[in-house]
Amino acid sequence: MDLREEVLAETENYSIVQFRDPAGETIYDLNMDQITIHLLKEDLDELIELIGQLKKR
Repeated sequence: MDLREEVLAETENYSIVQFRDPAGETIYDLNMDQITIHLLKEDLDELIELIGQLKKR
C-alpha cells in the first residue's frame, strides 16, 4: 500500500502526521513519545475542540 505522509505539526516530544492512502482515505496519527493514536478527520476535529476548551481556562 502506498501512503502519502505529511507532518502537520511537531514539537520535541509530539507530532501530528497526516496519511492519505491511494483510495483517498485520510488518517491522522497523534504521536506522543511511545504512544500513537490513529484518528479520522472528525475525531481530530473533536480533539482540537477539546484542547481549545483547555486553552480558554
